[in-house]
Amino acid sequence: MKDNESISKYFTRILTIVNQIKRLGDKIEEIRFIKKILRSLSSKFEHVVVAIEESKDFNNLTIDEFGEANQNSLWYLDSSANNHMSGKRELFATLDESQQGEVTFGDSIKRPMKGKRTIGITLKNREQQYISNVYYVPNLTSNILSLGQLLEKGYNIRTKELELSICN
Repeated sequence: MKDNESISKYFTRILTIVNQIKRLGDKIEEIRFIKKILRSLSSKFEHVVVAIEESKDFNNLTIDEFGEANQNSLWYLDSSANNHMSGKRELFATLDESQQGEVTFGDSIKRPMKGKRTIGITLKNREQQYISNVYYVPNLTSNILSLGQLLEKGYNIRTKELELSICN
């Protein structure tokens, strides 16, 4: 994994290689590639590796399920986003679909917002927390946490060297 590479780009790159190998007729044990991906992630993702290793039954996990689970658990911190957003409908146990509107991104592209609700996330220490007022934006490929919205709710945000911490 390259130092400046995101997990999703790295996973896409590895999946492309796996698919090329499969097209050549090679029989591949998917568990072998999943373990290689986990071993090759940089140390800054160690907490993600531990969480995946402890929560997944590797013997029954396909590479597609691994990628999907990985994408659902990633949240990007965005200082320019006004609201928390996710395009993953399955993250919302219930959804208030009476809350509809439009979201405008920094590049002026507009996307429909099809609902709003509180969702649960698992923290690095495996503690369950909830994020309220998360917009459901269909087809949004990343989960976004708004730093501004966290500050409004009273969270403290600290940066030191290459680490950002959020405390309530």
